[in-house]
Amino acid sequence: SAKALYTNRERWILYASPRGKILVDAGAEEALRDGGSLLPCGITSVEGRFKEGDVVRLGAFAKGVVNFPSGEIMQLKAECEKDKKKGKHKVNNGSVVMDHCNIVFHE
Repeated sequence: SAKALYTNRERWILYASPRGKILVDAGAEEALRDGGSLLPCGITSVEGRFKEGDVVRLGAFAKGVVNFPSGEIMQLKAECEKDKKKGKHKVNNGSVVMDHCNIVFHE
């Protein structure tokens, strides 16, 4: 028997109406495709207003469920930019914007 392409949860994410869009840099997209989760530092912009638990577009390649509302994601990204300028490269696991298990690729 053929394996189902998507689980029910993945299908739900794929067909849900996105509440917004998160654009990421090439490094973040590569990390996501390799099984990573989305961290604030990889985000280039946030479009729309959404809340925790909403489905959003991830660039042109995926959709996923966010762990934070849009405003908070922008704050996390700003903190990351400040840390980069100071030469700090810490990964705060408390600020995973989107867990890999909640990301579905459509291309």
